[in-house]
Amino acid sequence: MRYEVEVAGRVYRIDAEESDGEIDLSVDGDGRTIRCWRRETDGIYFVGLGDRTIGIHISPADRTHLVVRAAGTTFPVRVEDERELRLRELGNVGGSSSRVCEEVSAPMPGRVVTVPVNVGDAIESGQTAVVLEAMKMENEIRAETSGKVAVVEVAAGENVDMGDLLVRIESMES
Repeated sequence: MRYEVEVAGRVYRIDAEESDGEIDLSVDGDGRTIRCWRRETDGIYFVGLGDRTIGIHISPADRTHLVVRAAGTTFPVRVEDERELRLRELGNVGGSSSRVCEEVSAPMPGRVVTVPVNVGDAIESGQTAVVLEAMKMENEIRAETSGKVAVVEVAAGENVDMGDLLVRIESMES
């Protein structure tokens, strides 16, 4: 199965093949294979990188977003399978500009500290959209695309659950 995976603004093409409880991943067709296996009960995956093995925790945030925790760091990750990629490509057929929305969702449960953007504001890729406190740490939740803030769903002091919509951004792609 082929996937498009975005981590920290970088997009990867991943081919995954499962057999005997293990998953072999090929990233960007570079010829190297990464071997993964999963503990059955708790969302922990083990990834073999050369002679090292690391454990990562993967939990879903919504249909196309995951929260990945590895080595004490949390990464929001967007994942689209072949079907979602085809649907997105069909939506952009014809060469004309189309309005694209990014939904910035909470990667973890927490309390909103501040929302430094308002509806109608221009926002750049990588700019902080919401600051969320979780486990006594402040986490800057950043936009992955540039555009205009269309919706702000939260306010300072509100509690959110993982996957809750925080901000929607509209952009123009050609």
